[in-house]
Amino acid sequence: MFTYEVDGKKYTYLKEIGQEEAERRVRAFNEKQANLAKARGGGSYEGFFTEAGEGVLSGLSKIPEGIITTGTLVSDAITGGRATDTVEAWFDGIREDLGIDPEGAAGKVTEALNFITNYDLSSITYPTSDIYAKLREADKYVNPQCI
Repeated sequence: MFTYEVDGKKYTYLKEIGQEEAERRVRAFNEKQANLAKARGGGSYEGFFTEAGEGVLSGLSKIPEGIITTGTLVSDAITGGRATDTVEAWFDGIREDLGIDPEGAAGKVTEALNFITNYDLSSITYPTSDIYAKLREADKYVNPQCI
């Protein structure tokens, strides 16, 4: 095995390729990895507090998105349309334009906790049991044998 040092790091190859070829291969590989990271949108971790703040904003923006897409899902189920995709793309575009992209554990956990907490608070104001009661009441008119 042959070891070559490129930019302060050692790389080992099975065959002798020479220092210049080793440098060319390592730099090409590093450039390819950097381009893949840019294409994925990764590599933009901005620190714990910034990512946690973005998580809160992202979670808050997903609440109205969820409410609206609930309605569009019903519409899509009836008409066969694609309104839900449009709504989701619109909200994703707004978050992207504002730079709200929570990354890392801080951002993702905060986003999830914020969404869950706000959802739970909204369910306190309109308890789930009331929703089921209203559905049972509506079902009496649609399906008489459910009485």
